Amino acid sequence: MLNVIVCNIWRTIFFIGAKMLKSTRSIVGGAILVSLSLVSTAASAIDLALIESSVPDPAEQILTRLIGNGSGIVVVPGSASFIGRAEPGNLAQSAFYSNFNLSDSTGLGPNVSIGDGVLLTTGVANFPLTNTVNDWSAQGLNIPFPPTGGNSLLSGLSGGSTYNQNVISFDFVFSNSTSRSLQMNFVFGSEEFPTQSITDIFGFFVDGVNHAYFPNGDLIGNNASSNFVDNPLGSGNYKIEYNGFTKNMLLTAPVDPSLSVHTAVIAIANTNDSFYDSGVFISNIRASNKTDGGIGGPDSNSIAPVPVGSFGTIILTFFALSLSYFFIRRKRFL
Repeated sequence: MLNVIVCNIWRTIFFIGAKMLKSTRSIVGGAILVSLSLVSTAASAIDLALIESSVPDPAEQILTRLIGNGSGIVVVPGSASFIGRAEPGNLAQSAFYSNFNLSDSTGLGPNVSIGDGVLLTTGVANFPLTNTVNDWSAQGLNIPFPPTGGNSLLSGLSGGSTYNQNVISFDFVFSNSTSRSLQMNFVFGSEEFPTQSITDIFGFFVDGVNHAYFPNGDLIGNNASSNFVDNPLGSGNYKIEYNGFTKNMLLTAPVDPSLSVHTAVIAIANTNDSFYDSGVFISNIRASNKTDGGIGGPDSNSIAPVPVGSFGTIILTFFALSLSYFFIRRKRFL
């Protein structure tokens, strides 16, 4: 059936092209211009709204962004806690983000998208939409490091000291008795990737257990190169400052079934030093009935769908080439 539809489309293109060619030759140039203007990668964008001192009760606002209606999660009133520098401009450590859609300007790499949510970083949330800065961090910007201290949970994972923690935590219960775990989507990016030996670290702890591991068992950090999309400094491939980032990953974190009230901690921090930033984009925390924890690989939504206009681009490109071919052949025999 699909073959018949495609065949009819091509026949229609050739028919229209021949008719238009008889009426005017200028349509060839116009068609080529339209085609070239449409041959482009999907638009890249990330909109940021910094979590500054003017944002009242950031913990509650963060959870409102992350846990929507119908999530199957009820947050215990008064349990939400946020650790992060909430000051203006480049001093802001966290942000609300929207319209996250990254596409490779070369057309060779994957498109990566994730639903609206919250960005937690080890330093500066107000990153540029270019990768032209060697060290995007408080040090590179000559501003003080976030004075948020280390995180004991992350230090326990890394086996060393942590610094500049950025954390959201809350207690919760499920609204459905069949729920067994939390799920969320995330994209982790880092300036440390791939050249720095020191690893920034991200964890998602539910009832004291971390479930943020790559499918091969590695902690979520910048040293697991096989899980990253490469974005070399100065390449202009992706419109984001981080030198590498993951695809949209789906993370599942089972709860302790012996508890009636559960605790979730989402944390990121520098390890060993405060240089070179990392950040994690978090979206859509919800209840699940799955009992296996960890990351099963990129989520099915990690690769942005091909834009509707892309099929039209193929049609118009072929249309332009077809018209050019007929124009050249007609000119030869005139």
